[in-house]
Amino acid sequence: MERAYITCMLIGFLLLILSVAGEFLENFASAFEFVLHADADFDFAFLPISGVSICAGLIAFGGLGLMLHNPWIAGGIGYLAAVGVQTVIRKLKKVKNEAMEREELYLCDGTIINTVLPHGLGTVEFDNIKGFSATFACRGVDREKKLKQNTIVRLVEFDGEVAVVKEKDEFADFGSDS
Repeated sequence: MERAYITCMLIGFLLLILSVAGEFLENFASAFEFVLHADADFDFAFLPISGVSICAGLIAFGGLGLMLHNPWIAGGIGYLAAVGVQTVIRKLKKVKNEAMEREELYLCDGTIINTVLPHGLGTVEFDNIKGFSATFACRGVDREKKLKQNTIVRLVEFDGEVAVVKEKDEFADFGSDS
């Protein structure tokens, strides 16, 4: 039986290396998981089918089997290890990314983090109402003007990946004063 435990551990480690190197089992597992669970509301995965969870189950089964010499206990704990890893994977896949879209940045105020020197670049941070922030390299519209740290700015446009910003006070001129 020791040969079976060692074989399971070696297969588990080999699959783990292959999974990390090229997501060996993940594409197949994702398609199979969708068929089994569809878009269920529960996060607990009774059938661990991802590559990482299978590896965890095989490694736990082989290691505990070598230590305990009881295939039933080793199999049960190996299954629980695989289910635990699969449950964590399913929970992490459901996390939604709340990153800001570039269009949202035009509505947000930005703060200069690193001073923008004339003809140079600095750093600006935009905060949105959800509490998330995005940081970009920036330059001023007037390249001759220095934008000091903590200056409040508005986004004018993007020049590639560089945000072109203008001091917020300059936007006050657009009010109607008829």
